[in-house]
Amino acid sequence: MHMLRLRLLVDYRTEPIVEKRFRILAHISNQLRKHVKKQLSRLEKDKVYQELKKEYGRLKKLDPDNHKEVAADLSRISGLMKETINELGLTKSGLEKYASVMQRRYKKNISSHQVQAEVAHILKGLEKVLYGDGKDIHYKKERDFTTIPGKSCSNGVILHFDQDDEKHEVNCYITWNGITIPVRYDLSKADLPGGRNYVNESLSSGKICYCEIKRIWFRSGYKYYVDIYMKGEAPKKVEPGKSVMGIDEGTSTVAAVSGDAVFLEELAPQCVGYNKEITKLQRQIDVSTRKTNPDKFNEDGTCRKRSEWKEKHWTFSKNCLRKKAKLRELYRRKSAYAKCRHENLLNRMIQSASSFVNEPMEFSALAKRSKKTERQDKLSEVKKKDGSVKMVRKYKRKKRFGKSVNDRSPALFQTRLKQKCAQYGLAYMETDKWKYRASQYDHDLDAYIKVELSRRFKTVAGQVVQRDLYSAFLQSCMGIPEKPDREKCLQLFGQFVRMQAELIMKMKASGQSRPACFGF
Repeated sequence: MHMLRLRLLVDYRTEPIVEKRFRILAHISNQLRKHVKKQLSRLEKDKVYQELKKEYGRLKKLDPDNHKEVAADLSRISGLMKETINELGLTKSGLEKYASVMQRRYKKNISSHQVQAEVAHILKGLEKVLYGDGKDIHYKKERDFTTIPGKSCSNGVILHFDQDDEKHEVNCYITWNGITIPVRYDLSKADLPGGRNYVNESLSSGKICYCEIKRIWFRSGYKYYVDIYMKGEAPKKVEPGKSVMGIDEGTSTVAAVSGDAVFLEELAPQCVGYNKEITKLQRQIDVSTRKTNPDKFNEDGTCRKRSEWKEKHWTFSKNCLRKKAKLRELYRRKSAYAKCRHENLLNRMIQSASSFVNEPMEFSALAKRSKKTERQDKLSEVKKKDGSVKMVRKYKRKKRFGKSVNDRSPALFQTRLKQKCAQYGLAYMETDKWKYRASQYDHDLDAYIKVELSRRFKTVAGQVVQRDLYSAFLQSCMGIPEKPDREKCLQLFGQFVRMQAELIMKMKASGQSRPACFGF
C-alpha cells in the first residue's frame, strides 16, 4: 500500500465547513477519551481485577513451557481479566458503540466510518495502557487534530474523476457529506523515467482503498490536502544500481560505500539554522507572555500553581500570537526540510546499489540521558568564595545525543531506507552489531583493534582511511552477519581507497565547512 497526497482547492465557502468538521472530530475524540479514562479508573479500583493482574504477573515470571499447570492458569486468569475488560466496554465494538451515539448527532458532517477510524487510533493507546508500558490516555488539543481519517472508499471522502475528451482534461474532485471540493491534478510534470507523470501513474496503477483529509499549518493559515491510500507499490522514480552498498549511520552523519560510489554526508545540515530562529522566537514569546501575565509568575521567574492564579486564562498579545504562528511554521519547515534531504540522499544511494547492508541502531536509546552518576577521572580547579583553589573531580555530563537525534531524524532515514528497499524490490540486510564490530575490525591483520572515538582516521594496510567510510566498506563486504568476508575486503580495498581519496579531495575543494566528526 502507498499514499498519494494532492492539494484541495478550498474556497471561502467550504473552508468554514471543513474547519467545523475538524472541531467536531476533536470533540468526539476527546469525549471518547474521557469515557475511556473513566472506565480505566473503575478498572484500577476493581479489587478482583487487580488481584488477577498480580497473580498473572507472578505466574508470568515462571517458565510456562516446563510447567503445563502454569500455562493453564495463565490462560484461565487471562480469560477472567478479558471478561472484566469486556464488561466495561473497553473493546473495539464497545468503543464504537459508545462513539456511534455521538456520531448520530453530527452525521451531516462526520461519517460513521471516519469516527470508527478515530476509535481505532484511541484503541491503540488503550492497548498500550492495558497490555504494554502505557501510563494513561491523554486528551488532544483541537489544533493537534491534523487528520480526519477514513476507512473505505465508499463512505466519507470519495474521490471522483471526470474526463473531458473535447478539452483533453481530467477534472478531479472529492465529495464529502454534501460538499464538493476540487483537487489540484497536474499532469504536465514529467517526474518519472520516460517522461511519465507520477500522479497519473499512481492513480492508474493502484486501487483506491480510502481517503483522508489532512490540514497543514502555513504562515498564511491552514492548507488542506487529500491523502489517497492505494493498494500496490508506488511508481519508481529512479533506476536501481547493481552493486552492494554498506551503510554506517551515526546520529548526525551517514557514510555509504558501494562498488562504484561513496557517500559521506551530514544529515539535514541546515537544521542548525532553523534551531537559531526557533530559539530566538521562543525567547521573544516567553518575554511577551511574562509581560501580559505577571500574576502567573513568582518573583524568581518560576510559574505559580494554577490554584494561585487571579485570572483563569492566559492572556497573549496580538504580536505574541503572530510569533507563535511563525514558530509553528518554522517547525513545519524544519521537519519538511529533513524529510526532503533524506529522500534526496536515499534516491542517489539507490541509483548506485541493488542491495543494502546496514548496522541497526536504536536511536531512541541514544537520545536518552545516562542514568549513571559518575565523576571524571581528571582533577579540575574550583575557586571558592574566599579565593582559595580546590582540586575536585567534576561530575560527568549525562547528556547524550538527544538534540542531534531530534534535529537530524536518523531513525526516519533508517525507516525510509527499509521502505524504499521494499518498494523497489531491493535486498536489505542487517549485521549483528555486537559481533560484527565494523569500527574495530582490520581486514589486513584479520583482528579487532579498538580505536579511540576521537581518531577519525586510521591506517589499514599502509593506507590512511576515514573511520566512517571504512566501516561502511566493511559492511558492504559482509560474508555472514557476524563477520566481514576478508577475501572480498582484500580484493576491493584498492578501489575503495581511490574512491575515498577522490571524494575527500572534492569535499575539500568545495570550500564548505564540515562537521568535526569527518576529521577534515
